[in-house]
Amino acid sequence: MEGSCFQDVDSSKMFQELASTLYDRATSGVLSKSMLLHLAHAEFEEQMMRNDRVHQIYKKYLDMEDIDPTLVSILLVARQGCLVNVADLHVPDLP
Repeated sequence: MEGSCFQDVDSSKMFQELASTLYDRATSGVLSKSMLLHLAHAEFEEQMMRNDRVHQIYKKYLDMEDIDPTLVSILLVARQGCLVNVADLHVPDLP
């Protein structure tokens, strides 16, 4: 029984990698300018806790020509705001 648990974890990791590869291929091919596909890919990678990969996906989309970067830019700024470490914020002392 214990071995099947490890197989499940290994299978899960394999399917996550396959899904990531599928998104990479889709956003590099015919659908390369699909904002929705890029956002779905970024959301998937964020759920996998791959924050550096999320930034790469946003940057890849924003570097394209002939796209409207407004929504993606807003989402990126909002996302970066969520990554602020509370311990790094300076809170002034009360008088």
